[in-house]
Amino acid sequence: MDRFKELGIDTHGRTSGKMKTKCPWCHAQRTDKRDKSLSVNLDTKLYLCHYCGAHGSAAIYAGKGRKLGDPLVKFPTATGSNSSCPPTEKPHGDPEQGALTQKQIEWCRDVRHIPPEVLVEAGVAFASISMPISGKEKGWEKRDCLCFNFFENGELVNTKFRDSQKHFKLRQGARTIPYNIDAIRDTPECILVEGEFDALSYMAVGRTDVISVPNGANSQLDWLDELSESHFEQKQVIYLSVDTDRKGRELCRELSRRLGVDRCRIVTYGEAYKDANELLVAEGPDALLKALEDAPIPRLEGTFTAEDLREGLHQLFEEGYTSGVELGIPNLDEIMRLETGRVLSDSGENIACKIARELEQHQVTLLKDVAMFDQMYELNLKYYKELTMYILAGKKRLAEVRSTELEALRKKAEQTGLAEDAQAYNDLVNLCNRFEKKLHDLELTRMVSVQMGPQTRLLQNNDTLMIEKIQSSLVNTIPLWKSQMVLSLGLEHSRQATAAQSAVTNMTNQLLQKNAEMLHMGTVEAARESERGIVDLETLQHTNQQLIATLDEVMDIQTQGAQKRREAEVELQRIEGELKQKLLELRG
Repeated sequence: MDRFKELGIDTHGRTSGKMKTKCPWCHAQRTDKRDKSLSVNLDTKLYLCHYCGAHGSAAIYAGKGRKLGDPLVKFPTATGSNSSCPPTEKPHGDPEQGALTQKQIEWCRDVRHIPPEVLVEAGVAFASISMPISGKEKGWEKRDCLCFNFFENGELVNTKFRDSQKHFKLRQGARTIPYNIDAIRDTPECILVEGEFDALSYMAVGRTDVISVPNGANSQLDWLDELSESHFEQKQVIYLSVDTDRKGRELCRELSRRLGVDRCRIVTYGEAYKDANELLVAEGPDALLKALEDAPIPRLEGTFTAEDLREGLHQLFEEGYTSGVELGIPNLDEIMRLETGRVLSDSGENIACKIARELEQHQVTLLKDVAMFDQMYELNLKYYKELTMYILAGKKRLAEVRSTELEALRKKAEQTGLAEDAQAYNDLVNLCNRFEKKLHDLELTRMVSVQMGPQTRLLQNNDTLMIEKIQSSLVNTIPLWKSQMVLSLGLEHSRQATAAQSAVTNMTNQLLQKNAEMLHMGTVEAARESERGIVDLETLQHTNQQLIATLDEVMDIQTQGAQKRREAEVELQRIEGELKQKLLELRG
């Protein structure tokens, strides 16, 4: 379907590139009928009239019921000049929201690369509301915000307010739904992004079947359960174009799990970009569409394709198996080479095999050292000969200079008596002395070189002896170990079997003895209990004694109580008589 044709734009049969054509909205009123004032980009589906200011996206307007003659968003004109940004309409009568300011429109266009007509189509508006303040001074402050309106079935359900410092706020108590959800109800494909600007980025390149998940990369996906059947059940392909950070990857895995891995495609932006809007700003619309086109199916963990093995198989086909690593020992390299990059794992490997492998590794290392010591010895011998040659030549030249040139300068200084001749003689003397010191340093170095020869041979001989010892161990000791270990295992198995049988026999004997003891004890106790009366005689005797003692104590207590009462009565009479006598004395 030719989307430009729906708008009345004549593209002359072209399908790609940029071109200029006549504007269907202002051409009839123009005096210059030959002027092609409408610029059209057939790749991005964008158009702009340089005369009347009509502009837009054929990808957005096509299929939405607009026909030629319907009102379009146009640039405001003033005294023959056109402005670069259109106004936006107030969305659906929300009293808090108004048209975007010129500064906001220019910021969206220049910084985020979102065309003004996309902002109009998406219902992005402006509002000045109280927003939370972060940092040390926490609280609320009234700020200018972009308003991203969430519509469902054409009705305003929620609004996200975003200020210049990336503070966000949703309407309190409103339903949580994805942004631009109405755009994917009947589409065969859809794109899920993590932010409203990412959704606007896809709308800017012609993909209006895009939604943004609410609240970013949030683990709460209740909205998906609510809208799954109505909006995602019939989708053939679902593009997951979320951020590439940790939370974005977690959201991508959860969405692909819920929506079905077989119909999901994972959009990537390269290592340099985090989201769709960054890719649009840096690389342009074609790069974003290419990323969408190249989005692969999520791979199941632990699986791979033939494409993953292509490079290795191609290299094997072209080059074959590579030769092993040489040790630098001619005789040994003819019969053995080493292979790198291969690991053999054997879970049942015993200790003898591990020791053998370690000895082989030490043997290889020592073989390399022996070869290195050979090279060191040859280089040291060459160095020694060169030092000897330089020392002999230096001594010869020093003796020659002292006997000829130095003697001539001395005689000349004595004859002329000039200071410069004496100084020349003194300079040559100092030069000869310094040269003699250099020769002495060379002699010391030669002595060290002489000592390095036997040192190198000693180390080489030690390594050779150790190599032979390791080889003897590998050929003789390790197999003997293995044999002895087999015998040890056999003996251990025999010991374990004997111990197990002994344990069974001991347990049987202990069980029989314990059962006999328990039978004896149980039978005797049962017989003893059966012969006992219902109450023991000892119990009755003890009870009778306690009863008699109790009665005796009660009688004693009662007798003592009566005696104390009689004594108390006598005492009370005496006290009463004393009191009466005292009262009579007071009256008299």
